[in-house]
Amino acid sequence: MIALLTWISLMIVVLATRTVFVWSSFSGAVRAAGETKFPGSGLIRGLFAVGISVFSYGAVTVAFSPSVRSDWWVCVVLGFFAVCALFAWPRTIFVDDLGIRQSGAFGLGLNVIRWDDVDYATDNPEAGGVLVISKTGARIVLSPMHAGRTEMLEILQKRCRMF
Repeated sequence: MIALLTWISLMIVVLATRTVFVWSSFSGAVRAAGETKFPGSGLIRGLFAVGISVFSYGAVTVAFSPSVRSDWWVCVVLGFFAVCALFAWPRTIFVDDLGIRQSGAFGLGLNVIRWDDVDYATDNPEAGGVLVISKTGARIVLSPMHAGRTEMLEILQKRCRMF
């Protein structure tokens, strides 16, 4: 019975993961004030927000529980998962007349490529990603977790060489 429940749980996780990626492929980019924004899809951001909240709440609850002396490792593991989820948050990509920018959660890890510095862009339909490479080697990746893949391809075809 346990093996059957394990297989059912595994299939639910696989189907849920596929659903999230399919959902994000249908999400569109956001256009405002001459700038196009390619965030992680709403479902992906929601999953990350729930994960960060649950892991943080669990870590704080264990840290203030009476059994913290014996269960300190649970607090550390949950805190580690919360920090990992924060750093794995899908980076937002901004495209305007000057170039293309990518920033992580809270604006951390800003990466900027001006249009005259773009060497080429490539589309990888098997992986579902779009890659922009600068002449200096900087990379900006639109992953399957991002919204607006087709809009990004249209913009890049107008602005730079595509492979």
